[in-house]
Amino acid sequence: EGKVGVHWQQGAAAAEVLVDLETGQVRVPHCHGAAYAGRVVNPLRVKQQNEGGVIYGLGPALFEELVYNDGQLTNPNLSDYMIPSLLDVPDRLTSTAVESDDPHAEMHGVGEMSLPAGAPAVASAIARATGAHLRRVPMTAERVLRALEGLDEEEDA
Repeated sequence: EGKVGVHWQQGAAAAEVLVDLETGQVRVPHCHGAAYAGRVVNPLRVKQQNEGGVIYGLGPALFEELVYNDGQLTNPNLSDYMIPSLLDVPDRLTSTAVESDDPHAEMHGVGEMSLPAGAPAVASAIARATGAHLRRVPMTAERVLRALEGLDEEEDA
C-alpha cells in the first residue's frame, strides 16, 4: 500500500517495421525509446536503460507467449519459449533522455521506461504499414496474416 515511488515514470517508444505480406513476418529495423529522466547524472546509463527497455519490449511484442494445451503449459523452458535474440535487435537503435530545464530537478528512474510502449509502437507501425490492426500480443506471423486477411483473432481458431 502507499506510494511505491515519488515520481510518475514516463516513457515512450517508436518503431519502424518491415512486414512480409506473404509470410506475415515482422522485422523491426529501427526503434527509438525515450524516458523522462528529470536530471541526468550518467547519460550513458540512461541510454543503456532506454535501449535495453526497447529490446526487452520486443519480446512481448513479437515473441513471448505462454502456450497451454488442456490446461498444461506446453512451452515451459527457453528452448520453446521465444525471446528476442541478438539477431532481433533493430539495426538502428536510438534513444532520448528527456531532461528538465530546472538545474535543481530531481532525478527520475529510467529503468525500462521504454518497455511498456514497445508493443503498442510495433502494433501502430504494422497498422500504418499494412492497414492491419493487431490487438493481441505477441504479433506472430500467423496473427499478422490473419489480420491482413481481415479475420478476427477469434474466428476459425
